[in-house]
Amino acid sequence: MPSNAQEIYFRTCIGACNSEGHLRVYMQDVLGKVRETMYEREWTNGTEKNVVAEARLDSPIAVAFQKLDHIRMFCLTNDNMMKEVAYDNSKGWYEGDMGKKKFHMAPYSSMAACFLDGANMTLRVYGQKPDNTIQEYGWNSKNCPLPRSKAWAHVVFFLDDNGEWKEMQNLGVAMPGSSITCTSFKTTHMRLRVFFQDDHHVLKEKCWDQERGWYDGHFKTASSDPVPPRASLACTSYMLGNNKIGMSLFYVCSLGLQEMKFDGQWQKGDLKVSCIPGSEVAAVCWGSDKNVQMRLYFQRGEHVSGISEWMWSDGKWKAGKAALPPA
Repeated sequence: MPSNAQEIYFRTCIGACNSEGHLRVYMQDVLGKVRETMYEREWTNGTEKNVVAEARLDSPIAVAFQKLDHIRMFCLTNDNMMKEVAYDNSKGWYEGDMGKKKFHMAPYSSMAACFLDGANMTLRVYGQKPDNTIQEYGWNSKNCPLPRSKAWAHVVFFLDDNGEWKEMQNLGVAMPGSSITCTSFKTTHMRLRVFFQDDHHVLKEKCWDQERGWYDGHFKTASSDPVPPRASLACTSYMLGNNKIGMSLFYVCSLGLQEMKFDGQWQKGDLKVSCIPGSEVAAVCWGSDKNVQMRLYFQRGEHVSGISEWMWSDGKWKAGKAALPPA
């Protein structure tokens, strides 16, 4: 029988979220509609009946989540305005408030989003403006108190308790069309890490620490080992024990999908898997230390445009579901 994977847009952007092994993956179909497929002991959905949003064809898809109780999806309209679609377990899916702000993005903008780990309903979203700078947007819930650290004094102007979207930090110029990815975690304080590509093809890291504010991170790819322009990026973070954080940054290059990992210092990871040229990628994880589980979603060429799963489990990478529904 022919595969329904043909309904999925070739080189679709991909979003993913999870609560441990309960998984949700988002992809765009050829009509521009964003579908949800899910894993609850088996993979289901992903059909035209499981549309959760509509976006401009070839729109970026960024997903922030608190387990599966609260999900926020961000994409672009036909006018390249940021759009938010929200899910709460008490309400189901509904239109979010970001669209009312009419934040205008470059037509080639990528997007990334995350909740601040440990902060109630505090969101950060990143996109590329027409001047090619990476801009941060923030939502701070009415129920989320203002931070008290003196180190926040320089950004308190942007932080209110009115529950509305604000333009926040500008992270500087990036390559036009650079992929963007971010992750948040909490050790003694809340922290954010944002990755994108500069106009010299170098992948770079911007860091925000609650006690310090924004600064340039240590991660930077070598100019002698260039990453293809506009390489797709995804990242995730996890606890390693002793209050140490691990991170994995995934990127697509001529060799396929590869990994850089951080366990106190950055180094090449073990992942090497083929994918279609220009595939997008999404990543989620759960667990800690030696029990970390990671899942990657990308287009590997299964049924041409099917979304494939790759798994980090028991300390090694292996194939997961060959092609997610609707394939």
